[in-house]
Amino acid sequence: MSFYTNKIWSDKDLFPTGGAFAPAGILKNTLFVTNQFKGLYKINVSKTGAYLKLVLSLKDRIDKTIKDGRERGGPFADERGILGIVFHPHFGRAGAPNQHSFFVYYSVSRKTNFGTALGKVAPAAAAADHYAVLSRFLYLNGKAKKNTERRVLIIPQDFFNHNGGSLTFGTDGMLYVGIGDGGGQRDQNGPLVNQVDPDSFFGRAQDLSDLHGKILRINVDNVTHENPYQIPLDNPFVGSSPITQNGEQITPRTEIYAYGFRNPWKFSFGYNGKLYVADVGQNEVEEVNTVEAGGNYGWRAKEGSTVFNSSLHSKLIKEGRQFKDPIIEYNHNPEKRFAIIGGYTVAVSKDKFVYVFGDYNGEVFAPSDTKGGFIQIHRFATEHIHSFAATPDLQRLFVFTRTHRWLKEDKNPHKGRIQEIFIRDPPLSLTDANIETIFKQARESAQLTESALRKKPGGDDDDDGTATTAAVHTQMHISVYIPDLMNTETGSYKTYSMKNAWDGSLPISRAKAYTAYAFSSKENALTTRTIGELSQPGKPLWHIGNVSNEKHGIIEFPGGLPLYKKEEGGGGQLLLVGGIGVSGDAVDQDETVATAAAEGFKFK
Repeated sequence: MSFYTNKIWSDKDLFPTGGAFAPAGILKNTLFVTNQFKGLYKINVSKTGAYLKLVLSLKDRIDKTIKDGRERGGPFADERGILGIVFHPHFGRAGAPNQHSFFVYYSVSRKTNFGTALGKVAPAAAAADHYAVLSRFLYLNGKAKKNTERRVLIIPQDFFNHNGGSLTFGTDGMLYVGIGDGGGQRDQNGPLVNQVDPDSFFGRAQDLSDLHGKILRINVDNVTHENPYQIPLDNPFVGSSPITQNGEQITPRTEIYAYGFRNPWKFSFGYNGKLYVADVGQNEVEEVNTVEAGGNYGWRAKEGSTVFNSSLHSKLIKEGRQFKDPIIEYNHNPEKRFAIIGGYTVAVSKDKFVYVFGDYNGEVFAPSDTKGGFIQIHRFATEHIHSFAATPDLQRLFVFTRTHRWLKEDKNPHKGRIQEIFIRDPPLSLTDANIETIFKQARESAQLTESALRKKPGGDDDDDGTATTAAVHTQMHISVYIPDLMNTETGSYKTYSMKNAWDGSLPISRAKAYTAYAFSSKENALTTRTIGELSQPGKPLWHIGNVSNEKHGIIEFPGGLPLYKKEEGGGGQLLLVGGIGVSGDAVDQDETVATAAAEGFKFK
């Protein structure tokens, strides 16, 4: 895998906890970002010079004790605040019931008096620290309207951490909500399952009568003020009979889609339809799970695939619980990893998508070819990773970072960044050996071709006293254009120049090589107008002699051919990898030599 930082879209003082794109409509290319302690911002990621703009302030509604994370020992140490955003899949569809709806997950004070406020409190109990609120807002006339808030779900939280907050819609139209185990540490909640084991708490994540430590799945369509969400009839615990839990009979909450999570910090659906959930570990293990309906992902009986508390693990096994192990897991050491950040499956080539995720320490990962394996594809040396975002088509990936607070040399040690990154498979490209083969074939062809322009004095071969001329081999420049993966206009050239080749033909050979590639590239899809633009001063096709002009660009380019290589393996496709351009003594020789040089690299 290759990693490219393409652009820093924003570089300012913010705590970015997540982001989302609207699925369609006038907000295309607009990235919405949750700033943990302030509100919702937007930025147009199709315009150079775009800047973040506040569209929804929630400072007056979030817990007043939340300041900026510094009070609890460092950036992002306080896990309360504005944590998640998602747009309804019908957003922007004229006439659709939720064409203006988006949803935000954020923290409010434990002193909040909801009164008859909309939203279901689950469970109906007072919060020791704060409430986590899932609310729907409307985006009308280009603005997010605070006064349209409708609370959907209210969850009491006993601690400042492990709040979850990830939101996404599935292709089924249902809203998936990530809820942490309630915080503190080790999920030390509920009764002990073994009185001689002081750490054998049953925990909330395994408690099917509690929504903490779960992925919820709810229907937010066709709702009423009294019932702000519905339970999908195909949820795994709908219609479930009471089950035995720690020796007692309980009825599972029907909102639950999957359980056994500590703090599911960001999840997303992949290109393959699977739900990828990153769950932050306790002491040692960080994990990625592919989550299925009704699945138990272990916490606090297990941390990753390792038993965390043997007493609870044994108890649950006896009661018939089964566990699903992660598809990827890693330990905190030796790289000082300590908190996984869930990502997205994004395109790394034309037909290949991979799940890209990270760690708070600044590392970016992708799965390896080994089952359960992964590779580090980048590390931000001075930045923590907070979250990722991807465009709906999964073609563009963004990472939200924040600089380490202890960097004294940084004038702004709390700088938050929104960066667009590219992760690609190593492209099939021309090797040095390939290029030398092309040059060799060109030289051999040129030595068999007589120059139409060059002659040298010869002897008196016909005895009439008149000097004759002898033909010489054509002399020319051969250029190979090698495209840059990210920007084909900034590719590189390899050039072979014969001894007496005319200097003026060197830029012509390069222009032919570029143009031959560009005309064949589906990505460029060059039109006459584009060719004309590229022929202007400073552009790749400027000044290539008698085959161009400022008004119409390239008229013809004999002696230029695209170059192809075949993918490895049976049925491998021919892929465009560059172009060759030959310019020398005459157009017909250029064409002959270029054809010979490209042998073995031509489309057949």
